[in-house]
Amino acid sequence: MGIVINNVAMLLLFAMIGWLLAVGGLVKHEHAVMLSRLLVWLFLPAKVFASFASRCTPAYLAENYSLLLLSVAVLAVMALIVYLAVPRFVKNRDEQSVYKYSLLIANYGYMGYALVESLYGQAVLLDMMMFALPMSAYVYTEGYRMLTATSKVSLRKLINPVFVAILLGCTVGLSGLPLPDVIEKTASSASACAAPISMLLTGITVSEFRLGELLRQKGAYVVSAMKLILIPLVLCAVLSRFCTKETVVITMFVYGLPCGMNPIIFGKLAGRDCRSSTAIVLISTLFSLLTVPLCLAMVDFFFTI
Repeated sequence: MGIVINNVAMLLLFAMIGWLLAVGGLVKHEHAVMLSRLLVWLFLPAKVFASFASRCTPAYLAENYSLLLLSVAVLAVMALIVYLAVPRFVKNRDEQSVYKYSLLIANYGYMGYALVESLYGQAVLLDMMMFALPMSAYVYTEGYRMLTATSKVSLRKLINPVFVAILLGCTVGLSGLPLPDVIEKTASSASACAAPISMLLTGITVSEFRLGELLRQKGAYVVSAMKLILIPLVLCAVLSRFCTKETVVITMFVYGLPCGMNPIIFGKLAGRDCRSSTAIVLISTLFSLLTVPLCLAMVDFFFTI
């Protein structure tokens, strides 16, 4: 548990450093755009490519395709519940979109991948990436439509750096061709930057608003409690009845982490006020220092009763 807390605390420290740099004027808010592009176009694709290229073999797919089926089922049920429940309590449509997305999608790509790799290694990281594939498809189709208020889902959004990296990594892994040493080391070095840069970006984004104003957003506490405690508790209780412990742990790291940053990123594209989405990201990220270890302890509890 100490290892989990230390890893989460390290990521939160990077977010605090980003906030301090921005508040101190050493980093400007427009620099966040550059960091975001580096994350989307280089660092996260490098991490995904490295994992799939090294471990995605025909035998692996034959043994683990059930992860995809389980993920689609969980996402479908979760989306149905969230889409029906949120409009009953939130009347503003923009707020509805932020709440729906935040309850469904966690910061599994930047924060989750780093935690799983450091705690469990590359093999479990690849399992998590497989489980997260339906989530990624949702993010760039329905998620993008919802947060930018566009009228239709665009499948062209699936052609993005992360999906291209997955395809390239699968091609290399399934072919069995060894990667040149220089490419393997370059991908490994670039992937190591994903988590620190993403948390620095979180801190810089938060600095655009006054902390007191963000901390007074009551709805952010409700969303954070549901995202970090209620949803993991329900999923853990249900899935522990018929899934392996590793699968439940992966589910916790996909659904039980702080809320993702896309409501801020996509919201800015649509010219929306990102105050509530920034508050949700800030508060859920702060509370995750306590709730991530709690989720893993919850998994241990359900597998011992």
